[in-house]
Amino acid sequence: MVYECNRAVDRKALWDELRVLHVTIAAEAWNLVGDFNSLGNVNEKVAMDSFDMYVTAEFNACVRDVEIDDLTTKGLFFTWSGKEEGMGYRKSKIDRAMVNHKWQDLLPRLEYYNDISKKVVEAKAELTRLKKLGSHSLDPNYVLLEKEALPKYLELSSAKESLKKQKARVRWLKLWDHNTNF
Repeated sequence: MVYECNRAVDRKALWDELRVLHVTIAAEAWNLVGDFNSLGNVNEKVAMDSFDMYVTAEFNACVRDVEIDDLTTKGLFFTWSGKEEGMGYRKSKIDRAMVNHKWQDLLPRLEYYNDISKKVVEAKAELTRLKKLGSHSLDPNYVLLEKEALPKYLELSSAKESLKKQKARVRWLKLWDHNTNF
């Protein structure tokens, strides 16, 4: 977890620490998540009141040296916004989730499980469609297609159930003390 200082001179110490850490654990999958207070390029800020190309270059050099990249995400691009007196409205991307290639290799099917509820419904509909077609046809290909569709449906269904359990655990952990009589 990263929460870095607002001053560029203080962030330089973090960049140096990350380089040392990289040498130690380069062979492992690792990620960094948090408030880096640094921009990767000029497009990551609206209201260019204080863009410092040198500070951005230092951040990018560290990212290159430790071989990490922004994790691909969906949703809002800017992670911070505010309105300050005399400055107007400002937005920037300073919060990041960054990973190395080994971390990305651990999650090759992440897109596959995105929007899991919709995919379970689609897989079940496809399985049902193939069963109906197979029951009204003598074509053996429908049996093969159904045989391939069933494991896909079961895998997605299991993943959805697992996600529901994880969400329930998180909810319980957040609210656990509200269930007591104290």
